[in-house]
Amino acid sequence: MSLVSLVAQFRLSLPSLQSQYEGKWVIFRESGIVGAFSTLKEAYEEAYRLFDNDSSYIVEQIASPQEPTPITAGVLFGLC
Repeated sequence: MSLVSLVAQFRLSLPSLQSQYEGKWVIFRESGIVGAFSTLKEAYEEAYRLFDNDSSYIVEQIASPQEPTPITAGVLFGLC
């Protein structure tokens, strides 16, 4: 499975994962969640231990989508 397809599958699965894994870092493969961890470091260490150089997984934090905060160029570049 391509990385693009894997990310798309993850995004489609996200609403059903939020109640159980909110705030956790997860390892996600084509078959679903492989593991959930408190830190990004723990998740990557386990992913590397399990899959070595096989890149057919992603590590992502389960979080509720947030609305973007509009910001003007003047504020962004300190002109205001």
